[in-house]
Amino acid sequence: MDLKLLEHFAAVAEELSFTRAAARLHLSQSALSRSVRALEDSLGCSLFVRNTRQVTLTPAGQALRAELPALVDHVTASLDRVRSTGRSSTGRSSTGSRRQLVVGASPNYYCPAARHLLQLFSDHFPDIELTLRAIPWWGESSSLRKGAVDATFALFPNILSDAADLSYVPLQAQPRVFCLPTTHKEAHRRYLSLNDVVAEPLVYSAYAPPSVAAFWTVSPRPDGSEPKVIARCETPTDFLREVADGRGIGILPASSAALFPHPGVVYAQAVDLPPAGVCIAMLQTRARRPELVDLRVTAEKVAATTSCRVWPDSSVHRLR
Repeated sequence: MDLKLLEHFAAVAEELSFTRAAARLHLSQSALSRSVRALEDSLGCSLFVRNTRQVTLTPAGQALRAELPALVDHVTASLDRVRSTGRSSTGRSSTGSRRQLVVGASPNYYCPAARHLLQLFSDHFPDIELTLRAIPWWGESSSLRKGAVDATFALFPNILSDAADLSYVPLQAQPRVFCLPTTHKEAHRRYLSLNDVVAEPLVYSAYAPPSVAAFWTVSPRPDGSEPKVIARCETPTDFLREVADGRGIGILPASSAALFPHPGVVYAQAVDLPPAGVCIAMLQTRARRPELVDLRVTAEKVAATTSCRVWPDSSVHRLR
C-alpha cells in the first residue's frame, strides 16, 4: 500500500473537510478524492460519509484513524532505516540517486519565514529532493524520534516541553490570536486584551503537556487565578467546532486565522500576550548529516532577516 494514501486519509480525517485537507497537502480536491477512493478500494470498505454539508468518519474510518499513528510511524521509521543503510558518506544513495530530506509540516509551520526557507533551500540545493510530510499538530517531537521525518517545523514554546535531545533554529515570531464565536460580544473587534475575555472558558488541545498548556491558556492569570478549560480537542476541526458552538474561546498562533477559516469563528489579535514562534528542529544525534547541515545553514540565513524577538537568548538555541 502506498503510504501517501494513509497520509491523505489522515489529513481528511483530521480536517473533516476535503477542501482544507487538499490545501494543507498542496493537492487538488479531485486528486485527494481519488487517493481516498483508492485507499477505500484497497481496504474494501468506506472510510468517510460525504454529503454537501459535511464529511464524517464511518466506523471503519474511526478504527483506521485510531490505528494510523502507530502504523505510519512504524512503517516510515523502518523505511528510513533501510534508506539510511544504503546512503553513502557523501549523502547520496548507493544507486547514485538524489539525496533526500523529509521535513515535517504540521499546521503550525505556516508563516512567511518557513515558506521562504523551503524556497531558498530548494534553490540552493537542487540535488536534494525535499519532501514535506504532514504530521499532527502535536506530533513534532515524536515524528523526529520515530524517524518519520528528518527535520520538522515546530511551534515555540511547544517544542521546548520535550527538547532535551533536539536542536532548533528559531525562524519567526508569531502573535497570538483569540478565537471567538461569531456570536461573541467582542467578535467585531480586531484587537483584544486578555482582560477583555478573561472570564471566558477556554477550548484547548487534548495532547498538550502542562508547560505548553500554561502558555496557551495563560495560566496562571496575572491575578493568580486559573482559567477554566472546558473542552480538550484532538483536532483543529474539533477545536473550531467547540468555539463556533459557543462553548468557549481559544488562543492560537496567528497563522491559524489563515489556515483554519470557519464560518462560525473570528480571530482577534492579542495585544498583551507574548508571541509564539516557529522554528525548524531536528535531533541532535542527526544534526551532522550533510543534508541537515545544509538545512541548518539555510535556516540561519532566513532567521537573520526575520524577527526572533520571541526567543529567550536566541543564540543559545541556534544550531552550532
